[in-house]
Amino acid sequence: MKKLKLSLISLTLLGVLWSSAVQAAVPFDSDGDGIHLDDIVTYINTYGVADINDDGVINNLDVKAMVRQISPVSIPNYVSTGTVTGLVVDQIGEPMNLVAVNLKESTKSALTNEHGRFTISDIEASTGNTVTAAIYESDSTPFTILSGEVTNLSQPIQVTLPTGTVTGTVYAANMVPLAGVSVKINTGGAASEVLPPTVTDNQGQFVFPNVPVGTRSFFTTSSYGMSGFVVNVKEGINQVTDVMGVQFVTVSGIATDSRYNPLSGAEITMEMSNGLRTTVISGTDGKFIFTNAIQDMYFTWKMSKPGYLDATLNNLMDTASAHVTNRSFLTLSTAPVSSDSELAYAVGANVNQFNVNLGGYFGPVKRSYSSYSFFISDKMDEPNNQVAFIGGSGQAETGNVERLNAALLDSTVSTIYIYKSIIGLSSQSLVIPSRPVTIISDADVFIQADVPNNHTLTWTNVKQVNYGDIFGFVKGENHAPVFGATVTLSGATSGTTTADINGFYHFKNLNAGSHTLSAYRSSDYSTQVYPTLVDNSSPAFRDFMLERSAQYIAATMVITNPSIGQTLLTLPVIPAGYTVSIESSNDILKISNSGIITLGATSQSVNVIFKVMHGESDVGYRSATLTVPGLL
Repeated sequence: MKKLKLSLISLTLLGVLWSSAVQAAVPFDSDGDGIHLDDIVTYINTYGVADINDDGVINNLDVKAMVRQISPVSIPNYVSTGTVTGLVVDQIGEPMNLVAVNLKESTKSALTNEHGRFTISDIEASTGNTVTAAIYESDSTPFTILSGEVTNLSQPIQVTLPTGTVTGTVYAANMVPLAGVSVKINTGGAASEVLPPTVTDNQGQFVFPNVPVGTRSFFTTSSYGMSGFVVNVKEGINQVTDVMGVQFVTVSGIATDSRYNPLSGAEITMEMSNGLRTTVISGTDGKFIFTNAIQDMYFTWKMSKPGYLDATLNNLMDTASAHVTNRSFLTLSTAPVSSDSELAYAVGANVNQFNVNLGGYFGPVKRSYSSYSFFISDKMDEPNNQVAFIGGSGQAETGNVERLNAALLDSTVSTIYIYKSIIGLSSQSLVIPSRPVTIISDADVFIQADVPNNHTLTWTNVKQVNYGDIFGFVKGENHAPVFGATVTLSGATSGTTTADINGFYHFKNLNAGSHTLSAYRSSDYSTQVYPTLVDNSSPAFRDFMLERSAQYIAATMVITNPSIGQTLLTLPVIPAGYTVSIESSNDILKISNSGIITLGATSQSVNVIFKVMHGESDVGYRSATLTVPGLL
């Protein structure tokens, strides 16, 4: 059946050629390829179709090869040559560069490229050709050259190179020999079959025989990781020194509680992604060090200590450009979190669950892994009545409102507890939940965002800051809230308000335009003034950071009497940014306005008024009676 099918292909081809010949009015050779139609017919009738091109398969390619071999006529520019390409490899399948390949019984030759490939052109069409890798006397299998075609050798020419033995010792980065490390030659050829890997002994030593000469790459694999080295192999023994089986690096961290207080005696375990585990104990400063982390490999830290929750820090990696040094590792006390400030710290700890006692809920909370994570209660008996705990970052950020929106979109959340005011960007809005949600706080906090007027939201102790408002906090020394500070607004809208216990103030529904804000507390803080613009497109957030008034500094500074023999009065020590001087003295002969002391025979009291300045207009005074000692 196959022969009959091929004969039909041949007859079809002949019909095409005959049709072309008739149309062109050129008998026997219509396409100018030098083929006589009558010769083709005679050949087919006599021999049939065989494997003309020696590729082991009888198909239409044999018909094409056959017609090219039948006596051509002499025509100008007739192509009667072809090309051969092939590959030269060594005994382990590695391509060989710059090997001379000759066409036997010919002067034609070529050099292999870096991929071991060669090409020889302009070979006369013929059968039974071979090429040889010259100095190695390695021949190819016979092949046929067809006119105008490229013959690709199906099998590479393999040459046999002299060999050598590679020996060495595999070390860790700290020069500790590594046993059980697999050493392999790195090649894409048949090396794994011809040269199987070897394994280091208890001293980390290996012997790799029968390696062909030349530059060879090796790699090592073990439970520690992977590394590599290169050897220019020569005949005989090739000793390799200091093979690094893995690159160990030192990583360190500091174990602390959620407020960054160091924890000593904490047990820290490091687990590499390949399963290698090491445990150390933190020092009195909370610091811990691992000297056997593997560079460019992920690892995890786990911490345990009595009285504290277990903590985990995942996806750590030390690289050449980013080292893990003194990384903070935070945990929490097992005691329930019972204040907003504690909760603000607790959410930054490396724990996934802890207990709270806030907003009427006492029990465990766990981290919610939404796009913006937050902590949520774990009520097993009320799965659709959970409490979400949300807090802001202390400044205007996208994530503040998005974290709140994530809780509003959680169908299991019915209550949201706000432990720190949320400040969003001007373009952000709260989503409308599909079920009733109560937003509560144990203290006065606020949310800055576009809040939709929707009956599903209930607010308790949480203020809403709308567009066209001015709000913020009045803070003082050490960022403490200045309770009772007077905040005055003037300009397009006027008004006065008082900062609450948290230092929070709020002006609502203002007219658009320029305003001036000022804040002070007459007893101890000086006035600070800010120009502020209200455009009704977003709320204006303005914090005050008040400085102590000159009068407060004057009232609280320490004044000392001059000592015996002292001729210049020592002025009180005051904070930077303030100045102190003597405004007046009721006896300038004893203590002058420049502080010069004139000693008398007996002690004498002098009333001195000190003046404290802060800036150009903030002035404070303090009267004090000083005793100038006498000489006798």
